[in-house]
This record gives sequence, structure tokens and C-alpha cells, in this order.
Amino acid sequence: MRTRQAHTLIELIVAVVVLGVLSGFLFYAVWGSAQAYVDLRSRSGNASDAHHALELMSREIQEIRTATPADLAVMASTDLTFTGVGGGAVEYAFSVTTLTRNAQTLLDRLESFSFAYTKQDGTPASAAADVWTVEVTMTLLRSDRRLVLRTRIFPRNFTPRSASWQKI
Repeated sequence: MRTRQAHTLIELIVAVVVLGVLSGFLFYAVWGSAQAYVDLRSRSGNASDAHHALELMSREIQEIRTATPADLAVMASTDLTFTGVGGGAVEYAFSVTTLTRNAQTLLDRLESFSFAYTKQDGTPASAAADVWTVEVTMTLLRSDRRLVLRTRIFPRNFTPRSASWQKI
């Protein structure tokens, strides 16, 4: 008569413990990958939003009608109000962590935001008639690092004020 070999209770317990440990390692590996994916999507989404906001601002600032106080009404470090070529007023304002365009939120979770206005010779401009470029700088809030975006915009309708800018 042949005897049938069965697994002992200890062998079954060891197998269950080994499977439990392996499944724990697998869970943490998958969980870590999923968290990394979510963090990357969040970072790239915020950066993408900031790039889109900066691109919109660049296009609109390029279309300021003239360098006069009537068309460039507010020139502050965190606020800019101007009239575009089409006659519509555009207002950008930064408060605490939020950038707005015409009172609608354009971008939030900003650490800092500023406008800088320069003359043709690169010195700061304080009057609308002196503005040659507008520089926009924004810093996004990050828990582990900062993302700084900066662009210099040359409004198309501002005429050169010296012979060095004119074609000969």
C-alpha cells in the first residue's frame, strides 16, 4: 500500500509567510511607482499651466496699442493694465499667490510674481512713454524646489526712439 505525502502545518505556515512578505514588497514597489507618477503629473501640470499663462501674457503685452498713459494705464511691479490694439482693456494683477487676468484667476500657487519695465537703454522705466520692454518673472510654489519662469516682451507698437534701432 502506498502512503500519500502531505504538507505539514509548518510548511504551510512558512509558505504563507513567504507569500505575505513577497506581496508586501510588491505592494510598496507599485505604491512608490504610483506616487511618483502622480507627483510628476502634478508638477508637469503646474509647469504647463504657468507656461500657458506666460505665453498668453506675452501675446497680449505685445499688442499694447501705444506707449502712452492712456493705453498703458497701470505700471506697477505686480499689476499691469493696458489697452490692446483691438481697444479692449486687459488687467493683470498678482495678490498673495494668485495671478488674475481681468479679475479671473489665471494661475494660482505662485510664490512670487513681478513686472519690470525698461527703457531702450536697459534702465528702469517709470513713465509709460519710456517703456521699451516688459519683463515678466514668476516663481511657482514647490515643496522640494522652485520653478522660475522669466520672459522679456517687446510690444510691437512701440516705436524706436533712437537712430540705432532704425534700419539704414
